[in-house]
Order: sequence, then C-alpha cells, then structure tokens
Amino acid sequence: LRDELNIEKARQLAQTIAQSGNVVSPTLLAHRNLIEVANSDGEFLKRPGTELLNPFVSEIEQESYAFWSAQPQGARAAQDAFYSAATKVFHEEGVTLVAGTDAGIFTNIPGQYLHRELGFYVEAGLSPHEALVTATINPAKTLGTQDSVGQIKTGFRADFIILDQNPLQDITALSSISGLMVNGQWFDQPALAALRD
Repeated sequence: LRDELNIEKARQLAQTIAQSGNVVSPTLLAHRNLIEVANSDGEFLKRPGTELLNPFVSEIEQESYAFWSAQPQGARAAQDAFYSAATKVFHEEGVTLVAGTDAGIFTNIPGQYLHRELGFYVEAGLSPHEALVTATINPAKTLGTQDSVGQIKTGFRADFIILDQNPLQDITALSSISGLMVNGQWFDQPALAALRD
C-alpha cells in the first residue's frame, strides 16, 4: 500500500495475508515515536528511559533524530490513524498478529515499551485479551514453541509477570509490575529496580 491510505485495499491485503498464513507485527509504536519526536520539536528524545538506549545506536541515529525533530507538528497523523485502523482490519480478517516494538533502534526503548504497543492495539479496537495474545500465544505459535511457552500451564516454562492490577480490565495495568519470574528466578520490585540501575 505504501502511503495509499485506503482501508478497503488494506482489507483485501489482510484477506490475502490471512489466507497465506503469514504473520504480521504492526509495530505501531515505532511510527508513533516518530510523530512524538516531531510534535515535541525533539524533546521526546530526552524523555526518561532513553538512557537505556545503546549509545552506539543513538549516535548513528543522529541524522534521523534531526530530521524528525524538524518535522512540523501533526506530521504523518493521517498515516498513524490509518495504521491503527489497518491493525483492526487485519485482526478482523484473521491475520495472526504478533506484538513488536523495533526496540533498540531510533528512540524505541527496550523492555517497557511493549506495554505501550499493546495499549495501541486496544486503542485500535482489539480487546485487552486479544492484545495480550499478540505478545504471548501468537508468538509462541509463530516460533513453533507453543508446547512450552506463551501460557501459564503445567509443564510450560515459568516465565511470567505478576501485576498489581488486572490487564483484562485495563491494559495499562501492564506497567504496574510487582514481580517477574524468568528462568526460574524471582525478581521483586527492588530486584527489578536494581537490574534497571
């Protein structure tokens, strides 16, 4: 489609992709971050968390940072709305969606920004449960590991997070992590803070 913002053509494309069995990662966050840089005249590049970006990557992204910082406010708003609508259309047409963020490039912070990506899916019209499936069950099926990861189930690898609130009621609850179990090791909030530091 390139920049042809035609939702009916997007639906036709979605039907073709669904029939092919190919998987799509919408990666709405990556485009949204471009817009945030433009709308803030580059201030978004200094937000908390950017210290976690690889300094080498940040250095080679300087030209992109300058370009997007100079874009007018509201740049590519129509494309952003279309990408969100297309995500819903792809979901409606049965395309397998997997969550992705392009973390580590441009200004896409690793780790915490997957939660924002899932929030964008809910804004696009997926339910919180459907959004969570794009980051759990669907990637496991896509990678052929659905018999060992992607769910909390007897015999599965015990990697999971414990939240303070229910993300099925409000997807933003994903940012209220009280603990993480990974590779058989438990990390409470102080341990998570120490890892971040």
